[in-house]
Amino acid sequence: PCCLPPPVHARRGDFFEIGRHRFAAADVAAAGGFQAGGVWRGPPRSHLAARFERWTGHLLQGIESGQGGASAVEERRVQVRGGFQNAFIFAERGARTPRLWDGLAARRAGGVTRLRGG
Repeated sequence: PCCLPPPVHARRGDFFEIGRHRFAAADVAAAGGFQAGGVWRGPPRSHLAARFERWTGHLLQGIESGQGGASAVEERRVQVRGGFQNAFIFAERGARTPRLWDGLAARRAGGVTRLRGG
């Protein structure tokens, strides 16, 4: 996932619903962002790792892949220097496309993957 929801959702006591999964915005909302010139403004980015992990988990739980479908999170390090947006969610409803899932399985060596079948 790209960005965490802004803190306004937590202050209002919002809940997010994705599919049949519901969770509190306070679990994932965080202040901060990049300003012009790539300068980070907000809490230390190291404090955001757990929120990104929860955000990814909640998004994954909201996916309704149905019978025969699948969903997975693939961790690939593309951000360095304190970036935590290295999780990629893949999902498919109904019959799985072998090329996609076989490709993910082939790339799994050296990475962390959480798979969920429907």
